Amino acid sequence: MRRVWLNLMAVLLPLSFVWALTNPMFASPDEPTHIARAQGFSRFDFSAPYETDGLPMNGADCYRFDANVTADCADLDWGANGTEVNTKTRDYPPLFHAVAAVPALFASGLGGAYVMRLWMAVVCSSLLAWAGALMIRRGGGRWPLAGFVIALTPMAVFVTSTVNPSGITVAFSALTVGGVVARSIHRDRSAGPLWAVGLGVCGLLLVRRDSVLWVVILTVALAPIALADRGLTAFFRRLDPRRWSTRGKSTALLGVAGLVMIVAYWVGPIVHRFFTRGEVGGNGSRWQGLEVMRIYLDQMFGTFGWIDTFIGQEATAVLSGLSLAVILVGLSGGRRNLVVAEVVSLIALLTTPVAFGFFLYPYFQGRYLLPIWVIVAVVSAFAVHSSDLGPRMGQRLAVIVMVLWGLVHIWSLIQNLRRYAVGFRGTWRFASDSSWQPPMMSNVVALFLIAAMSAWVAWSMRRLVRFADGA
Repeated sequence: MRRVWLNLMAVLLPLSFVWALTNPMFASPDEPTHIARAQGFSRFDFSAPYETDGLPMNGADCYRFDANVTADCADLDWGANGTEVNTKTRDYPPLFHAVAAVPALFASGLGGAYVMRLWMAVVCSSLLAWAGALMIRRGGGRWPLAGFVIALTPMAVFVTSTVNPSGITVAFSALTVGGVVARSIHRDRSAGPLWAVGLGVCGLLLVRRDSVLWVVILTVALAPIALADRGLTAFFRRLDPRRWSTRGKSTALLGVAGLVMIVAYWVGPIVHRFFTRGEVGGNGSRWQGLEVMRIYLDQMFGTFGWIDTFIGQEATAVLSGLSLAVILVGLSGGRRNLVVAEVVSLIALLTTPVAFGFFLYPYFQGRYLLPIWVIVAVVSAFAVHSSDLGPRMGQRLAVIVMVLWGLVHIWSLIQNLRRYAVGFRGTWRFASDSSWQPPMMSNVVALFLIAAMSAWVAWSMRRLVRFADGA
């Protein structure tokens, strides 16, 4: 397991570091407000307004939401140390900002902001590598590795390399899925999978305001896999209510009543909106979430920055085609409990934005789907692994999927760099002639860094494939 973790870190860290260093500062959704709260936490300032080091909160205003404006217009001049800032992130659960606050204890200014990005890349990569090590076993075949790769869309890696809670949310979701897979599919009876599930669930609950929903989705989607675990089934069989004390029965009754109230709170308004036409509270009609579902999926794969840097139609088509192929093969020939889990997670992926639209529109963003996509990708790959697909064909198909997925990751880095250098519709000759270059390197150096990173990641992935083959 340690070997897999190290090899996955050798893949994830270089990729996320290159993202962090070549992406303009504040070119991530709400990044200034998240940095401000983290800086406040580092100064033991836990309520708004937060004390900062003079962070330029509006530094990216000139180019955000406009893909054709280059990043050289940004104002990255830091103000006076001790400047207080009131942010909209003040009601977020505290875990993400407490973790992000660590670099602010000893670094400040623009350099300190980049250090915070790199720190979050280390934290997220470590958790993701742990999740992958739980899924991938020596001689276990290539599809578990392919599932881990597919789970990490370019957007997922992007958010792990910026100061944004979506990155660590993906990591905690992957850790929960990895723990369940290790326990129920690989029959790992050590304490590691249980610790992973516990940390993943607790982490999710302490990161996002809507975290309870993601935990419920994870629980329901992974239940068919977990319930196939004979040890867990035997544990539930031993829970005979006739042996419970009065206190135990009362606690269980209160828990069921609370669950019913929560379900009624969510389902009641949705049913009401379903039979009600028009707008409620000015928040849009019930079907607007469905109408923009394709946009949400595009954002989940690769719409970077402030929803203004696009991966491109060709790259999106490649990722969509690969995803659909893996999902369909898994559904057509996978083991029954895996197919059930795949269907449930797919339903959650496609209906959650619509359900949010019944309450509030616009609110949802495609990156919010990433924790659910992790379930879809991993479970689909394991379903393919359990199917009757010929061994040689299955191995080759897994490698093709991983190679094409990796090429899109590289393309995404180049596309993102080009967008800020010359604009999304600017020239491809942006290496030497451009309006913007990363603050710590030129575009030529950045492209060389991407090339070197790609070669290193390809070599590391080859080692992982050999390990999965049993070599």
